[in-house]
Amino acid sequence: MCLKSYLPKNSILYAANSAIFYAFFFKLRILDFYSHVIYHHESLNMTIQPYSLKSPLLTAIMFTSCYGLYILNIYWFYILNKILYKGLTKFFTQMNTDQMCQWLCSYIHMVNIPLAIYLYSQKPNEKYLFDMIGITGLSITSYFYHHDIYKRLSLKQITEYVMPDHIDHTLFIHDSVFIHIRSFLTVFTNFYNHVHFVPFVLVSAMVHLTTYYRTILHLIQGKMTKNKDESASSDGIKNRCEMDFVSVVNLLSMLPISVDILFIFLNSPVEFGVPFLSVNIAMALLFVVEPFYKLNHVAFHLLLVAQNYYLCLSHRGGL
Repeated sequence: MCLKSYLPKNSILYAANSAIFYAFFFKLRILDFYSHVIYHHESLNMTIQPYSLKSPLLTAIMFTSCYGLYILNIYWFYILNKILYKGLTKFFTQMNTDQMCQWLCSYIHMVNIPLAIYLYSQKPNEKYLFDMIGITGLSITSYFYHHDIYKRLSLKQITEYVMPDHIDHTLFIHDSVFIHIRSFLTVFTNFYNHVHFVPFVLVSAMVHLTTYYRTILHLIQGKMTKNKDESASSDGIKNRCEMDFVSVVNLLSMLPISVDILFIFLNSPVEFGVPFLSVNIAMALLFVVEPFYKLNHVAFHLLLVAQNYYLCLSHRGGL
């Protein structure tokens, strides 16, 4: 990092130094930090153990600082990826496009179906059927929703896609409802044999129903506002309306899913709960930094595959 200030930019030495810094940051601050401190946490326990019985407050501060530092490392790593990705797009101009994003998103979620079948086949159980319904339904609706946008972009019917219109609002509703169904059914599966199955499932169902109802209302209001803006020919107001719509829809989706993530984390073995929570934190930071610009949603779908992997391991209770 210090050498960057002294090396001439646009030189081979500068590029080599940046590549070495990127590689070591990923190895030491992401992989090793996770495996030796966050996941196995022997080093952390050795450091905290002398103080754990004397000062619970100090113990809490040390744990919070450690996990907070790892979250910062993920954030900084996304910043590095944003710089790297921006440089790559100068050479691969067709990579960073809405069309490429929607095409990839059409198929990535399909990976979750064979992945779940393989993992669940190791320890068959009737409860896996509920999770498979959610996984399959979301994979299918995600395909139709994103592939429809891809076709319209390819045919130049639209130049970009921000919010659903009168053509694809049904596909958006189907995809949105299965996001909620998949999240709810994975809680249903995780707590299937739990002594407090009913209260956890009821809370999840109520939060999902409430937020999805608000999503539909917001979609209707958004369409009405968009029609008014189009008639007024105000690009600034129209863009602000579209961004507000996306922000509210994302918030309404995140709220029930966050509740489900917390429930599953609390009901998972540590060896699956910790990486599961780490993946979800990485997903949240992805939308904060947006390191891959127009392919950011592709990275989100890839993290959904990792999330599904740990969900399946948690549901079946072991490797």
